[in-house]
Amino acid sequence: MLHLAGAERKAEPAATLVRAGYDVQVEVVYAAEPLAVLPPPVAAALGGTESPLDAVLHYSRRSAATALVLAGHAGRAEPFGSIRHYCLSEDVAVPLAAAGIPIHFVPRRPREDDLLAGLD
Repeated sequence: MLHLAGAERKAEPAATLVRAGYDVQVEVVYAAEPLAVLPPPVAAALGGTESPLDAVLHYSRRSAATALVLAGHAGRAEPFGSIRHYCLSEDVAVPLAAAGIPIHFVPRRPREDDLLAGLD
Protein backbone atom coordinates (compact mmCIF):
# COMPACT_ATOMS: atom_id res chain seq x y z
CA MET A 1 0.00 0.00 0.00
CA LEU A 2 1.32 3.44 -0.89
CA HIS A 3 0.73 6.26 1.61
CA LEU A 4 1.35 9.69 0.09
CA ALA A 5 2.14 12.00 3.00
CA GLY A 6 3.69 15.22 4.20
CA ALA A 7 7.20 15.48 5.56
CA GLU A 8 5.78 16.08 9.04
CA ARG A 9 3.01 13.68 9.90
CA LYS A 10 1.53 11.56 12.63
CA ALA A 11 2.00 7.81 12.75
CA GLU A 12 -1.55 7.21 11.56
CA PRO A 13 -2.87 5.79 9.32
CA ALA A 14 0.32 3.89 8.44
CA ALA A 15 0.75 2.38 11.93
CA THR A 16 -2.73 0.86 11.96
CA LEU A 17 -2.30 -0.50 8.44
CA VAL A 18 1.04 -2.14 9.33
CA ARG A 19 -0.51 -3.72 12.45
CA ALA A 20 -3.29 -5.06 10.22
CA GLY A 21 -0.68 -6.81 8.07
CA TYR A 22 -0.33 -4.41 5.17
CA ASP A 23 3.02 -3.59 3.66
CA VAL A 24 2.98 0.22 3.72
CA GLN A 25 5.36 2.41 1.74
CA VAL A 26 5.30 6.06 2.84
CA GLU A 27 6.20 8.53 0.13
CA VAL A 28 6.73 12.17 1.13
CA VAL A 29 5.06 14.35 -1.48
CA TYR A 30 4.94 17.74 0.24
CA ALA A 31 6.40 19.79 3.05
CA ALA A 32 5.05 22.85 4.80
CA GLU A 33 7.72 25.27 5.97
CA PRO A 34 6.79 27.73 8.74
CA LEU A 35 7.39 31.42 8.21
CA ALA A 36 10.14 33.10 10.21
CA VAL A 37 8.01 36.14 11.11
CA LEU A 38 4.37 37.11 11.08
CA PRO A 39 3.61 38.63 7.64
CA PRO A 40 3.44 42.44 7.93
CA PRO A 41 -0.22 42.68 6.81
CA VAL A 42 -1.23 40.17 9.49
CA ALA A 43 0.83 41.94 12.15
CA ALA A 44 -0.79 45.24 11.14
CA ALA A 45 -4.27 43.72 11.28
CA LEU A 46 -3.46 42.48 14.79
CA GLY A 47 -2.14 45.93 15.67
CA GLY A 48 -4.22 46.66 18.73
CA THR A 49 -6.61 45.26 21.26
CA GLU A 50 -9.48 45.83 18.81
CA SER A 51 -8.30 43.81 15.83
CA PRO A 52 -10.18 44.16 12.53
CA LEU A 53 -9.79 40.39 12.22
CA ASP A 54 -12.80 38.40 13.39
CA ALA A 55 -11.40 34.89 13.43
CA VAL A 56 -8.62 32.54 12.45
CA LEU A 57 -8.96 29.01 11.08
CA HIS A 58 -6.45 26.44 12.34
CA TYR A 59 -5.95 23.26 10.31
CA SER A 60 -3.06 21.62 12.14
CA ARG A 61 -1.51 21.59 15.60
CA ARG A 62 1.80 22.72 14.09
CA SER A 63 0.28 25.71 12.27
CA ALA A 64 -1.66 26.75 15.38
CA ALA A 65 1.51 26.58 17.49
CA THR A 66 3.47 28.48 14.83
CA ALA A 67 0.83 31.22 14.62
CA LEU A 68 0.89 31.57 18.40
CA VAL A 69 4.68 31.91 18.49
CA LEU A 70 4.82 34.33 15.56
CA ALA A 71 2.09 36.52 17.07
CA GLY A 72 4.02 36.62 20.34
CA HIS A 73 7.31 37.50 18.64
CA ALA A 74 5.55 40.30 16.76
CA GLY A 75 4.17 41.71 20.01
CA ARG A 76 0.63 40.74 18.97
CA ALA A 77 -0.08 37.96 21.48
CA GLU A 78 -2.96 39.80 23.18
CA PRO A 79 -4.96 40.66 20.05
CA PHE A 80 -4.21 37.20 18.62
CA GLY A 81 -5.64 35.62 21.74
CA SER A 82 -8.71 37.87 21.63
CA ILE A 83 -10.02 36.88 18.21
CA ARG A 84 -12.15 33.76 17.65
CA HIS A 85 -10.20 30.57 17.00
CA TYR A 86 -11.77 27.80 14.92
CA CYS A 87 -9.82 24.52 15.08
CA LEU A 88 -10.25 21.52 12.80
CA SER A 89 -9.97 19.14 15.78
CA GLU A 90 -9.34 19.00 19.52
CA ASP A 91 -5.76 18.00 18.70
CA VAL A 92 -5.29 21.16 16.63
CA ALA A 93 -6.57 23.25 19.56
CA VAL A 94 -4.02 21.89 22.07
CA PRO A 95 -1.28 24.57 21.78
CA LEU A 96 -3.81 27.40 21.85
CA ALA A 97 -5.72 25.99 24.83
CA ALA A 98 -2.41 25.38 26.65
CA ALA A 99 -1.64 29.08 26.19
CA GLY A 100 -4.99 30.01 27.71
CA ILE A 101 -6.58 31.06 24.43
CA PRO A 102 -10.30 30.30 24.26
CA ILE A 103 -11.29 28.03 21.39
CA HIS A 104 -14.46 29.28 19.74
CA PHE A 105 -15.32 26.20 17.68
CA VAL A 106 -14.20 22.64 16.98
CA PRO A 107 -16.34 20.56 14.61
CA ARG A 108 -17.54 17.09 15.62
CA ARG A 109 -15.76 15.65 12.59
CA PRO A 110 -12.37 16.95 11.42
CA ARG A 111 -13.55 18.01 7.97
CA GLU A 112 -13.13 21.39 6.35
CA ASP A 113 -16.82 21.69 5.46
CA ASP A 114 -17.72 21.13 9.11
CA LEU A 115 -15.12 23.66 10.25
CA LEU A 116 -16.43 26.28 7.81
CA ALA A 117 -20.02 25.56 8.89
CA GLY A 118 -18.99 26.76 12.34
CA LEU A 119 -18.52 30.25 10.93
CA ASP A 120 -22.30 30.61 10.51
